[in-house]
Amino acid sequence: MNQTTKEEYRPFFQILRSMADMSIQGQEHISIYDLSEEGNATFSVPLKDLGLTAEQVNHICNFRCRAFIEFLGELLIRPRFQVFFEVLITFNNYADEMCSKFVHQDFGIKLKRNPDILEFTFHISLLRELENERETQGTQQESDVEIMSIKRKLK
Repeated sequence: MNQTTKEEYRPFFQILRSMADMSIQGQEHISIYDLSEEGNATFSVPLKDLGLTAEQVNHICNFRCRAFIEFLGELLIRPRFQVFFEVLITFNNYADEMCSKFVHQDFGIKLKRNPDILEFTFHISLLRELENERETQGTQQESDVEIMSIKRKLK
């Protein structure tokens, strides 16, 4: 990686650091709305809550950095999984049908002005994936505890 490339990506690292700090503090005000018939959900968050500027978001979009947008979307959803799940899955009679017909591929992102907000679109099947992941991790943790308990008994 040459020096020019490193400098071009410096804003990404600054943004990541800022966003991770903000996410840990849980200071974002996320609005969940607009669930389409196909299962595409939309949520938004004010840029100021993310510590971002419109210029930084434009810079990201100009690079078309999908990995960064995916990371950002999941960074916002994962700590609030239960809220997203309840709003978009639990109270939706058609969620299972939507999840079986369509699959989350990637986040859509849109910058809206006045006030400056970042709007994300994703398919609710992502929430099913995250739910399965959580269940798998929970099962793995239970297995680890059982193994440790057996090892202690054997000593």
